[in-house]
Amino acid sequence: GSGKTTINHILQLILEAAFHCRVVGFSIDDLYDTYERRLEKGREISPILARIRGPGTHDLESGIQILDALIRGSATRIPRFDKSLADNQGDRVPESGWLEVSEAQDIVIFEGWNVGEAPFPADPSGEPFQKLHHIEGFGAWRDHYIGALEDSRRGYAALFDRLDDLVMIRIHDFREVYTNREQAEAKLRQRIARYQVEGRSTAGMSAMTSAEVRAFVDHYEPWTRHMLQEMPERAALVLWMGEGHEITDITANP
Repeated sequence: GSGKTTINHILQLILEAAFHCRVVGFSIDDLYDTYERRLEKGREISPILARIRGPGTHDLESGIQILDALIRGSATRIPRFDKSLADNQGDRVPESGWLEVSEAQDIVIFEGWNVGEAPFPADPSGEPFQKLHHIEGFGAWRDHYIGALEDSRRGYAALFDRLDDLVMIRIHDFREVYTNREQAEAKLRQRIARYQVEGRSTAGMSAMTSAEVRAFVDHYEPWTRHMLQEMPERAALVLWMGEGHEITDITANP
């Protein structure tokens, strides 16, 4: 909810219109595993991976192949993910709706919540995960994601190694994540209500309650707090986000 996708779109417009660059932008959300694959991971690794979209639920092999093709200047196709599919659990759209990249690009913007995340530090106390200890499958899910972050051959480390530069939107406080997500769900509730009044179908559409939003966001908290602490020191550019999505400062690292 910090404005990543909005800034992505603005950058594309500026680079294309003012600098005549060929630019493609996409999100790590588009690399979410299919709904069926998440169910498989839920059975094979941890039920958490079947219930949430987030840490550990990305198709990293496809992501690496896509970035490598874009780096080479080869044609490629980028999947699109629709969070309203699969009864609002989210799924990939049919391949006919994927983004076709037919020519070499000057710039690729790859955005997402955990893009560039560093391996998680060892923490025997388990304090960052206190809110999650009681959840079934917590340990297996945590270990799976930590292992994927460290995997420099096929994991997140390999995916992020393709980046030339890292730009961070540094939110003011983690509590803003709850607020931003609740605002998004509130808009969805309003849209569903409007559709119902208009007699339009709302099949497969549902919005989380405030309690469900908090439980969902809790899964992101340990990793996000880690990034808030360590990433500003190594990102090429940091956009410091104040209240109301206002950028209050911009800092650069050599």
